[in-house]
Amino acid sequence: MDDTKFYKAGQTFTPSAPIDNKNLFSGRRRQVNSAVAAINQRGQHAIMYGERGVGKTSLANTLQEFLPDSANIYTVRVNCYTATTFSGLWKEILKQIHLRLTTRGLGFASQTAEQTVSLDYFLQNNGNEITPNDIRFVLDQIPFPVILIIDELDRIQSDAVIENLADTIKTLSDYSLNTTLILVGVADSVDELIKQHQSIGRALVQIHMPRMSREELFDVIDRGLKTLDMQMEGDIRARIVNISIGLPHYTHLLALAAVQNAIRNDRTTVTHDDFEIAIKEALQNTQESTQDGYYKAVTSPRGKLYPTVLLACAMAKADPMGYFSPADVGRALKTLTGKEYEIARFGRHLKDFCEADRGQVLVQKGFSRRHKYRFSNPLMQPFILMKGLSEGNITTDLLKENSLL
Repeated sequence: MDDTKFYKAGQTFTPSAPIDNKNLFSGRRRQVNSAVAAINQRGQHAIMYGERGVGKTSLANTLQEFLPDSANIYTVRVNCYTATTFSGLWKEILKQIHLRLTTRGLGFASQTAEQTVSLDYFLQNNGNEITPNDIRFVLDQIPFPVILIIDELDRIQSDAVIENLADTIKTLSDYSLNTTLILVGVADSVDELIKQHQSIGRALVQIHMPRMSREELFDVIDRGLKTLDMQMEGDIRARIVNISIGLPHYTHLLALAAVQNAIRNDRTTVTHDDFEIAIKEALQNTQESTQDGYYKAVTSPRGKLYPTVLLACAMAKADPMGYFSPADVGRALKTLTGKEYEIARFGRHLKDFCEADRGQVLVQKGFSRRHKYRFSNPLMQPFILMKGLSEGNITTDLLKENSLL
């Protein structure tokens, strides 16, 4: 086995970490262009939103590499948590930015001295809670352009923190500071993240990150294979892309397992046997929370239809936001079983999947008789498809007939 190539494969396909190298980042040209345009325009900021696992953090991590070297922009990234406070957030940001200060002693013949300080130095005498105006004053000390990436915004519990962030964006925009805030979070809309603070609309470029297209996911695989000087036979690339359902995590996960198995066997071509092994390894390596969530959803002392209905949900045609209707599930059930199912037969199962007792694997929206559903954790959907393939409940041909492959 080529140990160097095996290690390199793990650096190329990265299911457990966001991409941090432009050369391995694929697609998203419209989103990249929108973010770069915001960075280039003083007073503009941006917010990236979308489902979990669609590559928002990867884009944020690589943004600076899409700018010309002459831009000389300093980038800081921080994550939010449920207990994040406004003061705590900005202290974490400011301590990562350093300036060299020149100070002069007292008297005409005094000497100058230089010291390097982090930006929170300018807040040392502030014994009160930090305000948006404090942030504006401190950031105004920076003589170079800065990008501040605030990730996982949706985890913040306090409305007051969001309100202060909105006020900070407004004041930074009003004073046209050479600092760009990039907010990143899981949401269906910007309103969910900024609590309908319409006053910052003109200062905030909204960048929706949908699931990746087939072409973009093919590019993920092709870039990786080129880096490793490897190839895949037959339709393996298509199988990986379609099982991923637009989520790059599973494209990386399956591609990594497949190429590493080929490398173990001293081959440069990934075979269908490697792909089958990759499915089994991916199921084993899927986060424990996803596996536990699946079994909590389908385990029942009575009624054997739960696993089948959940598999049908994973196969159901969905809209761009991931929502599907009971009728979509019914059509997928017919594909799976060859039988016609009235909605009344499985409607209770859909409702149960939204309850805490079954882990709320689905979320529901809409009104009575017009409900739509989607997976609360998008990463659950490919897991269910892989499990169905592994256990022989579905075939790649069946998925192909259902336009998933």
